[in-house]
Amino acid sequence: LLDSAGRIPQIIKESESIDFKAIGEELKTQGHQIEYSHYDELNNNLFSLTGRVIICASSQTLRYKKYIEDTCLSLKSDNHLVPRYELMIAHENKIYQSFMMKKKEIQAPQSWCISSSNSFEDLKSIVDYPVVIKQNTGYASRSVYKCNQHDDLEKYFRGIVRAERSASETLIETYRKFKYRGKYPKFIGKALVQQFLPNEGYDYKVLVFWDILFVLKRFSKKNDWRSSG
Repeated sequence: LLDSAGRIPQIIKESESIDFKAIGEELKTQGHQIEYSHYDELNNNLFSLTGRVIICASSQTLRYKKYIEDTCLSLKSDNHLVPRYELMIAHENKIYQSFMMKKKEIQAPQSWCISSSNSFEDLKSIVDYPVVIKQNTGYASRSVYKCNQHDDLEKYFRGIVRAERSASETLIETYRKFKYRGKYPKFIGKALVQQFLPNEGYDYKVLVFWDILFVLKRFSKKNDWRSSG
């Protein structure tokens, strides 16, 4: 199941695709029938697909990814999706990733989720500084900030929320808060707050393919406390 450009993207800029035809040819040698389709081509026969194994392209473009997620949600009950739907949701979604890790009891830095400016009062008594705040989406250590005190946390969250909105969305939100004063938080958005771990100069990325693991050691830039990813 390919994206709108006929690809299963493999790099951040989505300019290159994995060689899905090579994968298809290999699967044919094992006796499988292969079909290639775009997400848009499924609109008229979405629910006629049953009992299929569907390899799904995702996207770094968040609005298009939401369309992909809606399509996969409609397919998942009658088909086997690769990756699973919950992993599709986890792509570019740090908050959902943190929920998954807690559910599966995977050890990770302590984390807290922020959904609005009202969240700060709850964090005051439970967070030990410094902490790191991250935009819910993003990659390559973008929109990741170190907070040494509570005021830093609020300042960076405000910046994350503003950066995610278009000019028209900001105007609508400003009007809503003016018209319904006191009924809306000052800021509404999504961010992940994590315990700060000093960087040792590198980290590890682990790729899991069933029972096969690939461990990649990735070095950080000099004097950069953020992880390499």
